Amino acid sequence: MVNETSTDIISKGNFFCLADTIHRYPPTLGLDSNTCIQDSFNLAWKVAYMLPGLAPPSLLETYSGERQRLASGLVLDSNNTLRSHAAVCFSVGVQPHGISDEDRKKAEEMLRQNSTAGIGARKALRESTRHMQTESKWWGTAMNQLYASTAICTNDEENLCQPGLKEQQDPCRFHDTSAYSGRRFPYVWLGSRVPGKLVSTLEVASKGEFTLLTGIGGGGGPWKAADLMQRSLNIEVKIVGIGTGLQWEDVYLEWEEKPGVEEDGCVLMRPDLFVAWISKSSGNESARLLEVMCRVLGVS
Repeated sequence: MVNETSTDIISKGNFFCLADTIHRYPPTLGLDSNTCIQDSFNLAWKVAYMLPGLAPPSLLETYSGERQRLASGLVLDSNNTLRSHAAVCFSVGVQPHGISDEDRKKAEEMLRQNSTAGIGARKALRESTRHMQTESKWWGTAMNQLYASTAICTNDEENLCQPGLKEQQDPCRFHDTSAYSGRRFPYVWLGSRVPGKLVSTLEVASKGEFTLLTGIGGGGGPWKAADLMQRSLNIEVKIVGIGTGLQWEDVYLEWEEKPGVEEDGCVLMRPDLFVAWISKSSGNESARLLEVMCRVLGVS
């Protein structure tokens, strides 16, 4: 019996469920561990901020809104992939269970026939085989999360998330690496003036804290804003400068392109490496960042 179910409610009061406690699906796509880790990562940083009083319990309420629908989507994708296996087996005469040798030979012969039925059989086999590629090319299913909750701030974004054409056509296989609030921050390879090993934006992000990434045009604004966070909310915000002469340099010229910000803009990354807020350009950083952090954490 194949499982195809997920729960509509994954948290209530002080109870928070994750991974296999909130969904059942076949092992196709092999994303069970990914889902478990992602659920845990999403919940862990919120608990870490709530327990010492840096954020109210309402922050934990965003867990369900961000993760529940992703679990149900993964259940659907996994079972659709399994169904493509069955379709291939039917096309070549291996299924259904108990099929006779005579019917199996008929199915094989049908694939060789120059007839309307033969054309249809070959087309069905091609389509189901093509869909099976999802099992080995599930990049989109693993990466295309888009969180929408009070822990995400989209105030400064002119347009809603618009993934690339390939992701729109097949979100299970393709992932658009452009950044939007609520999406994963994309890899951008960084280097330093002294030649050495390249690192990614995710590697330079603070572990367990918020990170603010900015360019040359940011001047001292982001640093002053981070200092205000420390004094006002007792929250550390790591600043990462990217640009010529700064801490890190954009070796492949991707920094402005991926998040879509100007040199004086900035991107606020949550502890779980998702984009919390994007500011296209600078101006009044201290007040804006304080407002954004209060909203993301639910601090009044």
